Amino acid sequence: MSKQRRLRMPVSRRDLLKAGAVTIPSVSLASTSSSAACYADPTYLTGIGQVATSCQVPTTLYSYNNTLQSSAHRSAHFNRSGAPLSRIRIVVPNFAVFAGTGAPRTWAARVEYPINSLNTVLWTESTPATSDGTFVATPNGLWSVSDELVLPTPIPDNAMFWVRLWQSAEAPAPSSTLPGLLFHDLTSNLAALDVNGQPGPFSNRTISNGLGETNYIFNPPAAIIDKPVYQRDSGNQTQTCLFNYWDQQDPAAAYIPWISTRPLAILGPTQKPSFTLWGDSRVVGLGDTYNGLSNNKGEVERSIGNEFAYINFGIPGQRADDFMGNLTGVQDAYNAYSHVAKSYTTNLIEDLGGADIISADRGRTPSDVFGTKQAIWNFWTAPTTTSTKTLSSIATLTLPCAASAVSGQWTTFDQANGTGNSNLDALNALLRANVNVRVFDVASVVSQIATGHSGSPQYLWKPNTPAFTVDGLHESQAGCYAILDSGVVNPHLLGS
Repeated sequence: MSKQRRLRMPVSRRDLLKAGAVTIPSVSLASTSSSAACYADPTYLTGIGQVATSCQVPTTLYSYNNTLQSSAHRSAHFNRSGAPLSRIRIVVPNFAVFAGTGAPRTWAARVEYPINSLNTVLWTESTPATSDGTFVATPNGLWSVSDELVLPTPIPDNAMFWVRLWQSAEAPAPSSTLPGLLFHDLTSNLAALDVNGQPGPFSNRTISNGLGETNYIFNPPAAIIDKPVYQRDSGNQTQTCLFNYWDQQDPAAAYIPWISTRPLAILGPTQKPSFTLWGDSRVVGLGDTYNGLSNNKGEVERSIGNEFAYINFGIPGQRADDFMGNLTGVQDAYNAYSHVAKSYTTNLIEDLGGADIISADRGRTPSDVFGTKQAIWNFWTAPTTTSTKTLSSIATLTLPCAASAVSGQWTTFDQANGTGNSNLDALNALLRANVNVRVFDVASVVSQIATGHSGSPQYLWKPNTPAFTVDGLHESQAGCYAILDSGVVNPHLLGS
């Protein structure tokens, strides 16, 4: 939960696909940016929404190695639309957290189903795009929605498929400095990165390679996303699908397990609810690890992803007050966190406020944070041209403790209070007493008041083997499984 600086995305004119939209180009709109461009004014149909798992916002603009200009990623997703999926759209971003990258970003995409059967994604409805529509230059700070792709082989309900993305970051004139590549969840690696971009000790937390998710970050050409995948034994009997990139001048001659980056959204006709996740590193799943069976991770994804589609907008270190400031400080039509979330998904699961309490540098009380969370809920229900929602569509999570293990383990109550711990418990009391939105009491599953190392009652992690946390702050895989098994995060309890 590192400190996040409040950032705003620059605004430029853009046509945006809204909820239930199939775009049909009609008139042109003049650009308000310095470079002239025209954008189609779309018309809208109903029935389109988020249809898959494992879509996320980029959390890192990687600029540690300024020689990196392009990367490719093959991500695994599951169809949760409630029916075979034959029509699909891919949404790609050009921002990290709430900040633009400083330059347009070129994308190409393929939808893969079944394995090694590639379907080219076109962008003829997006401007600027190449003449044949196989690439799109996403404007700084915004996002691009692809044409509708009709799949020759429909993806069965609940079946796994893959999306291949290639991104290229050009240096904005007159600068010759590359703006950096977009990644998801590099925060867990930052402490151990070197100038050549070698992974840190938590690299196994950022990719579901057991499901065939793989990267190539060392300046691959776009043609890499048309390469076949193959199977190999990764050393632990796990068969992993990989790009055959050993001839692509990988300087480390090794597999680099970073997410570079997944789609922002995958859209299509849907018969089921879908979920927006707003939160910090616990929603990202920073302490969790993939199991090779699903691509869900963290305190929420594991409990909803086996049935429902979602977009994870979690940002490590994000405070509730900063998040609310950015929701209101960036116009809705240019703000993916509000426009994409409210337009393409039906429900919100929110887990903000922990970073406000634990950081403690702004003097925010539990009542202050609770008030901000209420404002966030009201923002979600504020009507827009693409969204009409009620408070019954929202759930919030109680907050597990922050504690240190005196003995070096969290398998006993030999723990000490962390910063803001008592205020976390006080905020939980306010949440449990509220009657506005549904409360998923995850804290009660993994934390409790008990006699700790000091001999007095403290808010601590419940002892368990394996431990429910690996660092005293984030739920471990065991902690996330405990939340899943408890059934406390129950998406069926939410309305619309």
